[in-house]
Formats: sequence, structure tokens, C-alpha cells
Amino acid sequence: MSLVPLLRDMAADPGVVDDLVEAARACSAEVARLPAEENRRHIAVLLAAGLAAFERLADPSGHDFAEATRLGADRAAQGVPLSALLSAVQAGRTRAFEIAVGRGRAAGIRDQVLLEAALEFDRYAGALERHVIAGYRAAELELSRGGRDERTALLRRLLLGSPTGGVDARELARFRLHPAGRYHCLLTDVSDPARARALEQHWSSCGGLFGVVEGRLAGLTARLPAPAGSLTARPPAPADGHTGLTARLPTPADGRRTGLTARPSTPADGRRTGLTARPSTPADGHTGLTPRPLAPGDGRHAGLSARPSTPADGHTGLAGGEAPVLVVVAPAAPPAEAGTGYALCVPALAAAARFGRTGVHAVADLAGETALTLQPRLAALLGDTLLAALRPADEFHRELASTALAYLDHGQRLDRTAVTLHVHPNTVRYRLRRLQEITGLPPADAEQHLTVLETLRYWWALRTWLDTHPPA
Repeated sequence: MSLVPLLRDMAADPGVVDDLVEAARACSAEVARLPAEENRRHIAVLLAAGLAAFERLADPSGHDFAEATRLGADRAAQGVPLSALLSAVQAGRTRAFEIAVGRGRAAGIRDQVLLEAALEFDRYAGALERHVIAGYRAAELELSRGGRDERTALLRRLLLGSPTGGVDARELARFRLHPAGRYHCLLTDVSDPARARALEQHWSSCGGLFGVVEGRLAGLTARLPAPAGSLTARPPAPADGHTGLTARLPTPADGRRTGLTARPSTPADGRRTGLTARPSTPADGHTGLTPRPLAPGDGRHAGLSARPSTPADGHTGLAGGEAPVLVVVAPAAPPAEAGTGYALCVPALAAAARFGRTGVHAVADLAGETALTLQPRLAALLGDTLLAALRPADEFHRELASTALAYLDHGQRLDRTAVTLHVHPNTVRYRLRRLQEITGLPPADAEQHLTVLETLRYWWALRTWLDTHPPA
């Protein structure tokens, strides 16, 4: 076996990518705070580029290092120190070399061939690191010219805490924030800096302070911007390099400011799905802004806003086939307490993502999912104890568990469950009875439903079992 097919297999092996991601994250705490998907995205592309370099065996100066340059620029925008970035790159480089040598020897490739490849690899890796550094420095310069680095630095201090103490009123005033103002912390799942900036630019008309914090966009704003339904994934940056984050509120003809208050919307099934807006006018003739979730379209953003808006479909997706954005919203608080809101949003976002949510969700509405997600060992215990008799490889057993979960999700109503699953109510009743026979779970009883705590226990066990044992 020659070296090139071996390297091609490495580049196509998801396990190798995961191994390199783990190595990079293990040696750099700053890189480890980024979403793992963000690390995986870059490493997969760099692996492919490295394979191309080996196939050509040409001077590294002739290779395309655009992805390495972008990696440097992205990490600068995400606030990762250059030293931490290089440590992660070098750890990934070392691990990739170890894997290649190990597989090469196992395949019977001669040491002379491996040595020649190692020299070529070192030349390529050195050129790659130089382009990473160049991309990082260029991004730093661009950020400083536009003033975005100052905005992001302030935002990170507000959300993550400042080792030198609080932020004074004059510094807040530079970005049109007031110490006594109340702002909502928003956190989304947008992690790509280019897409984060696109959404930031879309939101800028409503004013505020946005920036990437721990791999996600964060911000403080007096009110949430309009939905991003027509937002493109990578709009061109303005000529001056600015994003125009200025705070202003709409003013009607009579000169009075208007705002929006939050009112929950309730669909036919009685479950609260979001918040709808209506004008609000307090006694002083002015209107304030009260919380209500928003929805954009892709990766991971975090922000502080006085109130989000959600389109009819609950999405504010990016155009061009982008996935809908998941957004979580913390209660309003002064800037000095923004860190508390951010700390609530982080686990809530993880929980919402785990449960497949998209669109806008208040942190309070995700309290149950968040609490359950923070107890993985207890969840595993429930699944293993209550559903021990189920066989993950048995498709019928999976069907029984899915039916029981749907039954609990629909208020223990056979008719509603049947409609959702597109089967007859008697089919639902039969499946629940078979599950009861196999596992000993309480039978479906129209006269006596499970208590709240019983429902929680069995719902959690079923959900954990299905998530832990996905279809083959």
C-alpha cells in the first residue's frame, strides 16, 4: 500500500477527525470552549488540503492555504488568543503525524518512504501555520479598524466577568448602554464567524452590542431586531468595515416612543409556543420593551436584547438553504447582571439543541429540559432500570418506546397520540399494553392517569433510551 491512499483514507475517516479535534481541545482551554463542530469543520477541510499537498508533492508555496487563513481569521473573531490557537494547531499536527506513521507501518510501508513523507509533511505544516498566523493578524487589524474588537471586548467582560472589576457608566455610554437599563441576554447556536457577522449586521438596525463570545454571537440591545427571514448567509461587509451598531427606537408621528410587550401565544393544543407582540403604552406616555423570544437562522449567537420577535413559522432562517437558528432568551437585567443571564442561557441552549428545538425559547420555558440535561447519569440509570427488558436492536421494541413517549407527550390521550402517529387508537392501546407486558411500566388507563412525577420519570426514561440507542 502506498502512502497517498493511506492518507486519503485518513481524510475520509470521521474517527481521525474526532481524534484530532480531541487533541486540539485537550491542549488549549480557549479552543475547548468553542463548539466541537466548529473545530471539526476546520480540521476536516485542513485534512483534505493536506492530502492534496501530498499528492502533488510540490513546493508548499504553491498550495492553497485559504482555509488555514480563514481558520486564523475565525479564531481572532472568536477571541481565541493566538498562542492558544497555535498550541491547538500543533497538537493536531502532531497527532495527525502519529496516526499516519502508525497506519503506514501497519500497512507495511517502508521507513524510508515514511521519512520522506514526514519531511514533506513538516514543510506543509510549517507553511500552514504561517498562513494561520497571517489570517489571524489580518483579522485583528480589520477588527480594530472597525471598532468591533472594542465592542466585543466589552461584551465579553459583561457576559464572562472582568478580572479587573465592573464596567463604568462612561464605557457603557460609548456604546449607548445605560447602567440602569434592562437587557435580555440572547444566545443562539451560530458558531461560524462569517454567519455570525451576517446576523449581527441584520440586527444592527435595532442598535446594541453584539460579538462572538465563546464561539457564539452575544449582545446587548435595547430591543430585539426584526426577523432575519431574508438574510443571506454571507452578505458583503460595508466598505468602511463597520456594522453600524447604533441604538435607536422607532418613533411615530406624534413623537412618542413606542415599544412592544410580550404576550404568550397558545395554539390549539394548549401548549405555549412563543410570544406575540402588541404595542404597550405606560402611564408616562412612553413605551418600554419587555421580553419576548426571537428566531434567526444557523449556528450559535449570544446576545442581550430587550425583546425578540418570531415569525409565524417560528423560524428566521437564513436564505440559501441555511438551517433555522435556535435562540434562547434570559430575563431582562441591568448590564452588571448580564453574566447571570448568560450563565442561564448556556445550559439552556445545550438542552434545547439536545431536544431538537429550533426557533426562539425563553430560558424559563426550557427549565425542565435544562434540569434533565444536567443529570446525564440519573437519566442513564432510569433508562437502564425501567427499560432494561427492551432490546435496542429490536425495531418493534423501538416502536413501542416511541409510541409510549408520544402518548406521554400528548397528555396520555389515546386519540391525540393516534392522530400524531397516523394509526388507530386501538393500535396505540395495543402497543402500550405490549410495552407494559415487557417492561412492567404502568398500563394506559383512561380512568387513572400517571401522576406528574410518574410521568416525568417514565418520559425521561423513554427519551433517554431512544436517544442513547438510535436506529441502526
